[in-house]
Amino acid sequence: MAKKKRGKKVKLVTDVASSKVSIVIPMWNGLDMNQRLLESIRRFVSLPYKLFLVDDGTTDGTGEWLDTLAAANPQRIKVIHMPGNQGFVQATNAGIAAAKGEGHLLLLNNDTQFLRPGTIEMMVHALESSPDLGAVGPVTDFAMGPQQMTMNNVYPEFHMARFLIGFCILVKNGVWQKVGPLDAQFNHLCNDDLDYSLRIREAGFKLGVCRSAFIHHLGGASFQELFGPNPYQTPQWQEKDRQGRSLLVQKWGQEKVDELFLPVDFSGMRVLVSVPAWASIYPEAYANHMGTFMDEMKKAEKTGLQLEFAPLIRSAICCARNELVRTALRRECTHLFFMDDDMLMPEGAIHKLLARNVDVVSGLCHLRTPPHFPSMFIDPDHSTGKIFYIRDWPEGQMIQVDNIGSACVLIRTEVFKKIMTMEFPGDDGNVVKAKGEDLWYLYGKARPGEHTVGEDVFFCKLARDAGYKIWVDTSVQFGHIGPPQIYDTNYFKNVKAQDNGQFPGLSYTSYEAARDLASRSDGLLTPEKLASRMGGDTGERADLFKRLYAGVIGDGKHPGSVSAAGNRGKRIGGSPV
Repeated sequence: MAKKKRGKKVKLVTDVASSKVSIVIPMWNGLDMNQRLLESIRRFVSLPYKLFLVDDGTTDGTGEWLDTLAAANPQRIKVIHMPGNQGFVQATNAGIAAAKGEGHLLLLNNDTQFLRPGTIEMMVHALESSPDLGAVGPVTDFAMGPQQMTMNNVYPEFHMARFLIGFCILVKNGVWQKVGPLDAQFNHLCNDDLDYSLRIREAGFKLGVCRSAFIHHLGGASFQELFGPNPYQTPQWQEKDRQGRSLLVQKWGQEKVDELFLPVDFSGMRVLVSVPAWASIYPEAYANHMGTFMDEMKKAEKTGLQLEFAPLIRSAICCARNELVRTALRRECTHLFFMDDDMLMPEGAIHKLLARNVDVVSGLCHLRTPPHFPSMFIDPDHSTGKIFYIRDWPEGQMIQVDNIGSACVLIRTEVFKKIMTMEFPGDDGNVVKAKGEDLWYLYGKARPGEHTVGEDVFFCKLARDAGYKIWVDTSVQFGHIGPPQIYDTNYFKNVKAQDNGQFPGLSYTSYEAARDLASRSDGLLTPEKLASRMGGDTGERADLFKRLYAGVIGDGKHPGSVSAAGNRGKRIGGSPV
């Protein structure tokens, strides 16, 4: 999904006008803050709603003010008065009980404020988009985890989450009745929202974040009244958090609680792993791929990630990549992972790249031949399309670039779908790629007047024209086999390109020397590490990879994947050959 450009007028959702929302807001003092919130709801919420306002022992006139509002509009406002201050969880549960079964349920803190129209409507639209979704939340200026608005540049417009923060949670009608109220054990503690998130998921539903919906969150207003202006730094709050986290672990187990804070929810993701090859594959690459893929599969059993594998395709690289894209789309995969047949993959690479949660991301790999630059480029001259290698890069970070190679790249399939809907003009009135044409990788000019580029740069230019960003995760370093060089990924950890563009000490003239270096590479699964890791698990999974690489295990003396221009796909009559 393309990133929504900032600064444009919010497009209101119009197909949720009949949806009803019960809004539960517990209040403990903060009269001015409460008035701002309710005024923002009056101004900016257009769909049918009813307010369930809980006076949790207020002493600043809030209770009397609420009664006045309810008397003036009894059809839309119901006030519940608690007998003194009973605590956030108890007050919220009183509002939930009063709401009964009236539509979706919005649990809202009183230190929030709507700043623009359409926020709840967009959340409702997202919530109703899938029967699997149980609850959604917006982004904000005060929260932990993926709901921080400062993370908008690394997340798609809508994505799954492991937990939602309790400042604003919209729960689907039918789900909140099934899950029940908040757990009263967490009253006067923290982490009630994490517990509620786990309960929704335990009931078989997913959680999502709607990044197009924003709500202002002051954060910790009640805690400020109790503990002062910086409540989260005080021993009193930290003790409440410790007790709440301890209760959470007691209830759900340490592993499940730790899983909440993994960077991305992998459940619902389906990745097609593909290895396009021209002729055969190095034994070292085969052993590395087999071991690392098995490692990823074992991780996937815990994370919920679905991994599928495509057979090797012996054809020109353009044709192979295009056919693998079609395969990923036919299988309804969410992502496609390309890894060339001469690449060595570090452990956990697929999960690490997925955790970045961006549309197009590559690991760091270097060219086989001098000057051995990393396969990432910038376009300083957009009028000619000339590209330049990036000679210096930050270690262990995500960097945005113009173009990358496709030797080790993860791509959301939404990118391919979007490109299919677009037409790209060429020179002299010709069309580079017609609307609806299922071609993404070509050897030629991606834009009129530009230089001819390889299929990987061609794709990057199309993706950027379609509104996507290209990223490289320099913390995920791949090795690259190819006579006469083999690259130990750790070698590059503290090495930068010299002024003359050369990396010293990378020439290995014998295959034995290359094999020895591969066996010493930390982070790479060598045949020896593979044998110890597989143990007795040599049945079905081993057969999977043997079938995947059947007939393409080489002797290590072939020249690797063909990448010369003459062997790449060319367009004849609109088809690659």
